[in-house]
Amino acid sequence: MRIGIVTLFGNFNYGNRLQNYALHTVLSQMGHDVDTLVTLEKTSALKSIFHKYFEKENGAIRFRTKKERGRDAAFSKFTDSLIPTRFISTNGSGISSQLNDEYDYFVVGSDQVWNPLWWGDSLECRCANDYLLQFADANKRVAYSASFGLASLPENWASSFKEALECYSDISVREDAGARIVEELTGRKVPVTLDPTMLLTANQWRKIEKPVACKQKYVFQFNLGEQSDAQVKLTAELKSLGYEIVDYMNPKCRYFGGDPSDFLSYIDKADCVLTDSFHASVFSILFKRPFVVFDRKHANGSNMNSRINTLLQLCGLEERWGISDATRALNCDYSGIDRAIDIRRAYSNSYLLDALSR
Repeated sequence: MRIGIVTLFGNFNYGNRLQNYALHTVLSQMGHDVDTLVTLEKTSALKSIFHKYFEKENGAIRFRTKKERGRDAAFSKFTDSLIPTRFISTNGSGISSQLNDEYDYFVVGSDQVWNPLWWGDSLECRCANDYLLQFADANKRVAYSASFGLASLPENWASSFKEALECYSDISVREDAGARIVEELTGRKVPVTLDPTMLLTANQWRKIEKPVACKQKYVFQFNLGEQSDAQVKLTAELKSLGYEIVDYMNPKCRYFGGDPSDFLSYIDKADCVLTDSFHASVFSILFKRPFVVFDRKHANGSNMNSRINTLLQLCGLEERWGISDATRALNCDYSGIDRAIDIRRAYSNSYLLDALSR
């Protein structure tokens, strides 16, 4: 069958690119012909050049460095080589219903495809059309590990989500909080399935890794928000013990600018991972690396921790939150982890097989 994946797209987010790669890989291994569908709004050449060299940050416009532009190119190369993508030019309306005849199913997920805080204020926006699969026939709509990224849905979006989700053929979500939201809106109990990145084994991921440039023992630090005081203190303690700190999202770091394959490698070879990122936590677990998770809140005040809570509870690793002691940070008990993940992996694969065979 021919399947169209609809997910967030951006050549700047490591977890996003890797979950897209994973879902494409799993569906392809099931024997399907798979495209990732991406809408591109028509824009002027001048505007495209502006976005390449400048970006808005804290209300100001800043020039993007050569290293940042180089990372963009590395991400694009990763996507072009590993994730078959169909780009659809639009005037802002999103994916057209005309695609219905070309695909047997549309699968939305994973990542925060159902977080409307990224969408703006319009209930008729392109994101609502695309990520709620409103363009597709009801019997072709499947959600796999879709994430709200929120503990609760903003009230102004409730009716739109309720109407859209009631039309789905099958729904699974990534977090317990998401399952509660769907049940509150529709009365429907839906399964919680693994993020696509966890459907692949560590050895499968290692096939696309690259050699790391850091040749001494190191701590991999990966933050999508501001570092907490607790993390800064722990980082200083680990540095005093002789570990190099690879602050991967800092443009001043000499290792900055790698593609998603580099990201995997740095986690796999790290002595410890410090992060506020869901996917950095996932890969720490898959590669069985010691890690510590710190709180992160989005700039709009929303709490981003529900997905990490579900992940840590699944793996019995709740104690990895906010560790302040270097000795504990450098040691992690992974006994029993393989069985826990294998059970959920089989359950998640079974959901996909059933959803795509109705």
